[in-house]
Amino acid sequence: MQLAKKLTAFTVLAIILFSSITAYAHPGRTDSNGGHTCRTNCEKWGLQYGEYHYHNGGGSSGSGSRGNSSKSTTVQQSGPSPEEIAARDKSKGESEGYKTGFQDGYAGKERMPIATGSVPYVEGYELGYLKGYEEGKSKLDNEKQIANEEGYKLGSTSDVLIIPEQYKENLVVKQAFEEGFNKARKEVLEAKKKEYEQIGYEHGLNNMKEKPKDLEGELLEVYESAYEKGRKELKEKYVSLGYQAAFTMIEYQDPELEDAELVEWYKEGFYNNKEVEKIKDLAFEMGVNGEDYKLPEEYKNAEKVFKHYYDLGVKERKDNMAATTTVASLGIFGWLARRFYIARKMVK
Repeated sequence: MQLAKKLTAFTVLAIILFSSITAYAHPGRTDSNGGHTCRTNCEKWGLQYGEYHYHNGGGSSGSGSRGNSSKSTTVQQSGPSPEEIAARDKSKGESEGYKTGFQDGYAGKERMPIATGSVPYVEGYELGYLKGYEEGKSKLDNEKQIANEEGYKLGSTSDVLIIPEQYKENLVVKQAFEEGFNKARKEVLEAKKKEYEQIGYEHGLNNMKEKPKDLEGELLEVYESAYEKGRKELKEKYVSLGYQAAFTMIEYQDPELEDAELVEWYKEGFYNNKEVEKIKDLAFEMGVNGEDYKLPEEYKNAEKVFKHYYDLGVKERKDNMAATTTVASLGIFGWLARRFYIARKMVK
């Protein structure tokens, strides 16, 4: 009988312990009071999010409480309210989000506010991230502008790139300094190219043989190209002078020039003038045909040549007429002589 009572009491105790373990066997460490706040799968365990509760009778005090410590009952104790917990999570998320966002913005990364956790934490993280990102980006843009200006200033006066230490920490800022430097160097080069282009052109146009020293690369190419352009225009000038001289010069005469190459160009232009040959032919033909002298309007620039060849034509005409008269006179004299000879023979 006594044994049966013991078995019954043991069975009841086992059922009570099993029920307590089943009801509260969910994850999470307990604090010094034997309880904690639920934050994971709370509904599954029959609790609200942020609800503070005890495990295994924790949180009770006094001897009476210790007498009931063997029972597995749920004791609801006052703790942070759900609103307080949500606000705390949101504040934490905002702080951590701001830090990450500022780092991303200052590093020039793409804006990506990604976070995991409770809903309030994620909301706070996104707000903090966006704020931090904009402030980090603003700081980066400001430093980039300053670095770019400093790099440009250096490139305007020197061709040696030396990056200050304060611009080496951030890669984007460092690149901004280099871009400013390279922009200035490019502008300096373009200015030099224009300068030597003008110098080369003037040297070629003035027939200067000696080129500037220490020129190389793009500057040398620009100078030589412009020099040839000037030389070409110089040649065209003296060829044109020779061509025009053919309208006023009866016979070719070398110009009073010291440079033999200029003389050759002048001579080339003189003998390349085919237009003046037409003028000579027309003037000579008018003289030969006995036409009155009349200088065509379009040949006023060649009056000297035209008059000369017209006179040659007139002379040719006179010479031809004189020759014809002489032949005719010789013919009549021969006929008379023959008639005189025949008459003498008849008298005899």
